[in-house]
Amino acid sequence: MIDKKIIKNIHQNIAVTVENLLLEIDISGEETTGDETSLLIEQYYGHVGRLWVSEYLNTGKSDELINKLLFDFLRLNVTTGQWVLISRTIKNYFIKQKINTFLDGLINEDFGGQNETDSDTSKLIHYRNLFSHGSLEVSLEEIKSNRKRIFNKIKKAKFLKQNIYIKPNSDLNFVKLGLINETVNLPKNLKVNLLQPFILNKNKEILNLYPLFTINGIDANSFELKFYSLKDTKISIDSLFERETLRIWFERYENERLGNIESLDYVKKTTKKNLNKTHKSKLNNFLENKKLNTLVIKSYPGFDKITFIKEIFKVPKLVLNKRKIGHINCYVIRKDGLSMSSYTFTRFIINQIELTLKKDKGYYFINNTDHIKALHNGLKDLKNENKYLLIGIENLHIGENFYLKENMNIIDIYNLLVKSNIILISTFYNGSIKSKLFYDDEILVKSIPEKSINHKELKVTLDALKNNLIYKILKCFDETKTFYNLFDICDLYEKKYKTNIFEPKLEREIFDHIYLFYEKNNIDNHEKSWKLFTPLIKNYLT
Repeated sequence: MIDKKIIKNIHQNIAVTVENLLLEIDISGEETTGDETSLLIEQYYGHVGRLWVSEYLNTGKSDELINKLLFDFLRLNVTTGQWVLISRTIKNYFIKQKINTFLDGLINEDFGGQNETDSDTSKLIHYRNLFSHGSLEVSLEEIKSNRKRIFNKIKKAKFLKQNIYIKPNSDLNFVKLGLINETVNLPKNLKVNLLQPFILNKNKEILNLYPLFTINGIDANSFELKFYSLKDTKISIDSLFERETLRIWFERYENERLGNIESLDYVKKTTKKNLNKTHKSKLNNFLENKKLNTLVIKSYPGFDKITFIKEIFKVPKLVLNKRKIGHINCYVIRKDGLSMSSYTFTRFIINQIELTLKKDKGYYFINNTDHIKALHNGLKDLKNENKYLLIGIENLHIGENFYLKENMNIIDIYNLLVKSNIILISTFYNGSIKSKLFYDDEILVKSIPEKSINHKELKVTLDALKNNLIYKILKCFDETKTFYNLFDICDLYEKKYKTNIFEPKLEREIFDHIYLFYEKNNIDNHEKSWKLFTPLIKNYLT
């Protein structure tokens, strides 16, 4: 059991939740405290997550991944699991950048690893999720063990003992928040806003907690520490992005959201290679054929498919004039970025149409907020004026994913462009797109010398799969030149990991990631077998 003295010295909102839990035990017994224990877990990780965000903002630094994580999550009702993800991500950033935390001991807080099941955090989140999903039947032993885990975390958390203060009015008084609030004397020159919580360290430095934490005034002398609520219209989490740390990033984010993504420099820097004569000839034949508007390039990871995109900027003027191509640009889709958004892609295409037809920026959105309708209007004008637009799309397979809660993906928008006056040259990994995709012609890059494979591209592709089952399956291919059938791979998997695997599940994983394999069909028994498309894959499996 937790020492009741500890409650008096920890952050107010956690202390209140612990006190209510102990009160419930005294009144009704431990067996009734399943939901109170769940609430304490939820409160704890929500509290710690907000402290980590405050720490990050306090550094004055800006990290692309963290900024996007905060922007995507904090405008929604963040789940307990998401607070853990935010905390883990910022902690790893602090460790990697060798940044000291403002709060004593916060860096020692353990959040386990992604998809880990043995850590205290994963066990606590699992227990909490039982209640979140409506399963209230837990044993007394489960309640006790998880209460012990969360109590141990609270007892060890030095950062919970660092006082939170507010300045309730313009006079010199400050209030220390606790189970019982106290009026305290602090330095007169502290630059703080009224009724905004903050932490003060020994060096008289301030960690601002607003708007992640807010203050409710019960009366003129009583104040409660609360989390911000999306329902409270007086408090906007967007004010976080007014801070200099995030402001510049946020302005760029908003600009890119409207389709203002420029990928040309990225394409040129990514590869120094040029197309070989065969592929260049095929590309030129496609461009010279007025009946063909969509070409797809299918390759394997490391085959420098982006070289095809770079090549479209070298198209001879004779061909451009013949096809009446008035403008050329490219769009690179990157995993977990704004470029994955169908809305951003649509706005990008509309922007390119406006440039081609020499329309003012935003022309198709005058008195219109429907981006699909605006797209159709732009495509109609492009066709009426008999002008063409050449667009290269890199990594179209990533566009099969849905961005956040959008109801369309990039493949859906791509299919709307197929019969238009937009000429599309798109690259993706062979077999990676499972949804319906329309195109007129294709170039399949089947093989490439091992010495010519782009190791960086191959490594990035494999690193993105580290938490997937396919990553473990790839490790089973001991002999990279041998084709294995489904049962061979199952045997290898079960031998390596000492566990059984359902054959259809394994086959589905290979099907979803077929771009990593060469597939062979046995004509006699219709049996499929696979081998890695390159032995180099084994070099990048950790």
